Amino acid sequence: MLNPLRIIITLLLTAATLNSTAAPTTTHTDSTATATANAEYERLAQRAQRFFHYREWSSAGAMYTLMLQKHPDVCDTYAHAIVAAEMLDDTLHTSQLTVSALNSRIPVDSLFSGVEKISFSIGRTSLYERYLLFTQRNQSWLSRIIDTYLMRYYTYRRYGPGMVRYSSAILSRLPDDIAALYTLAQGYLITGETTRAIDTYLRITTLDPQQYLALLYLGNYYASKADNDPAARHDAIIYLTRAHNLHPTPYTESALRKLIP
Repeated sequence: MLNPLRIIITLLLTAATLNSTAAPTTTHTDSTATATANAEYERLAQRAQRFFHYREWSSAGAMYTLMLQKHPDVCDTYAHAIVAAEMLDDTLHTSQLTVSALNSRIPVDSLFSGVEKISFSIGRTSLYERYLLFTQRNQSWLSRIIDTYLMRYYTYRRYGPGMVRYSSAILSRLPDDIAALYTLAQGYLITGETTRAIDTYLRITTLDPQQYLALLYLGNYYASKADNDPAARHDAIIYLTRAHNLHPTPYTESALRKLIP
């Protein structure tokens, strides 16, 4: 007579054996599928890189689209795709890519920095500017953020009117922003508005009396007028002394010796 318990144990052991032999097959199948998908993605990436290198923008854009369908969370792919779309003047696709990137949780800073780096690498710095201006017009909720990127871009280009415009936009919301005030002062100097630049540096030292660069600039400015203006000599001594006390250098020491009898 068959023992029911022995039969149950035998069945359980048989099932376990079957499962143990079937699992590697499933794992092997999954690994093969993953390897195939990775190889296909790598081929797309290589083709995209080749098309981009040879400035075949339409073909490069098509490859980046396929890559993003497989991995929609890669910032570098979005940045390259945006540059390719900009080179084709395809503003609609540029807008779609920007929205898609942000919806995929790509950080704004990473996306903009990526577009900047790539556009600079192909010698099209104005493409980055155009992208920022277009995005600011079409994605109004990003407008305030983009003010900062445009201010930095125009500072890099030493374009005074742009520096003044976008630093002023930031200061209209954050009047005590030291970085924006420095940019505003530099922009005024480039555009020849020296009096406004001096007023801005004075504001910086009022907000933060230990702003060394502002103190140094004010000291140098008044020192340049010291020969014919006793009041300017007095102001030069004050600002250069404050700068020297913060950060003693041979330069400030020498400048003060020339001013003090």
